[in-house]
Amino acid sequence: MADIDVMLETCNVGKQRGLDFFAGIVVGAVIMLLASRLFTAKKRLLVAPTNPSSVAQPPVQKSPPPVTDSNKVATHSKKSKKVHLPLLPPPHFAPTLPQVLYSNAKGEVPLAWLPVDNARRYEVRITDDKGHRVELSGWVHTNISLTGLPPPALNESERVYWVEIATQNKDQMAGQYGPKRKIIYLGKALSTPKIESIHVEE
Repeated sequence: MADIDVMLETCNVGKQRGLDFFAGIVVGAVIMLLASRLFTAKKRLLVAPTNPSSVAQPPVQKSPPPVTDSNKVATHSKKSKKVHLPLLPPPHFAPTLPQVLYSNAKGEVPLAWLPVDNARRYEVRITDDKGHRVELSGWVHTNISLTGLPPPALNESERVYWVEIATQNKDQMAGQYGPKRKIIYLGKALSTPKIESIHVEE
């Protein structure tokens, strides 16, 4: 009986070892299968291209429109255009000014006119007898003396000029020129030839 018990126990031990060996083989196969699938899935993730649309983009922040008191929300206003002041009329010559102006011995030509309301300054334009501009100057006062005009040539007794005046407003814009006034620039008198004295011997 003892031998039979020993044999049975030996069979049981062998059977248990066989089961443990088979179970180890099965577990190892399952682990290898799972590892193979995990490696394949990881490889697909590395090789697959990235879709830009699937990548989350940061939200774009828009600046709110400016807020005003009139309509609370308003678009950017256009630049307002500057409104220019109206042009002023030309001044009138002083009543005491002669119709034809003559230069004095120093070559100066007195000139005077009446002031214009809201005038900033006055433009005085001088032209020659052919209509070519000789001088253009700005004046604040209304009683001046014109100087620096080209004098007549030595063979000329006089030279004719014309003067006209316009008014500038506060925007420094001049209006139309007024009527012209004639200027006669007197030249130096032609010197008469001197007769030398003749000595007669007696």
